[in-house]
Amino acid sequence: MVGHTHEDVDQMFSRISIQLGNKAIKTLDQLHEELKRAYHPVPSTVHIDNMWDYRALALHSPIQLAGHKNPHSFTFRLVEDSVKMGYKEWPMERVANKTVDITELASAFNVDPMPLSTIPEKGRKLFEAMSVDIPKWEKSGTLGEDEKEWWIRHLQTMEIFNEPVVAQAKDLPQFRRICPVQEIQLAVGEDLRRHMLSLTQESTVRKIFLVYPLDIILNNISINQFLLH
Repeated sequence: MVGHTHEDVDQMFSRISIQLGNKAIKTLDQLHEELKRAYHPVPSTVHIDNMWDYRALALHSPIQLAGHKNPHSFTFRLVEDSVKMGYKEWPMERVANKTVDITELASAFNVDPMPLSTIPEKGRKLFEAMSVDIPKWEKSGTLGEDEKEWWIRHLQTMEIFNEPVVAQAKDLPQFRRICPVQEIQLAVGEDLRRHMLSLTQESTVRKIFLVYPLDIILNNISINQFLLH
């Protein structure tokens, strides 16, 4: 549940929140500097300016998933020659996973993804609007001269797609459960009880078989282009 993760990084995020409170952070460089001042030992910060396009791989599969919006817990296992996805609403040990066979979808990920190489139209319009607003921000005193120049350079690089600095999924370490999970004991308060009851709905994840019109196939339009339109 939101606010109940109790992860190791919670303390760091708390210190960062205090450090950034009531400060006007106007560039990414300024943000990185404030993050380094917020915690000891000094955290390493990296700006991720591109990602691997796994969505494009998935769109090449004739199988898509539906009904997977509400579950919060997922597992993926290779069972003999089949890939099984387990899911449930919340990660409670006493609740069993439902499963769905996603072998056809998983096979789309047998090749390496390409980096993202296009800007969505919504993002493009936003960048154009920001470029127009820069003189207004400078005139109002919102941006200083150095900050204005930073934004001009930054927006000019939006069409440059660098190699992602993050690892591909295949290069991530294998998941290991280091110690048994201790479930949080739920309070008995009436408000919490009502809240938990509202979260007990069960989802049903299913596969959708895509059928492409004959004229799409005859005109050699790619599956990816068809789905995006």
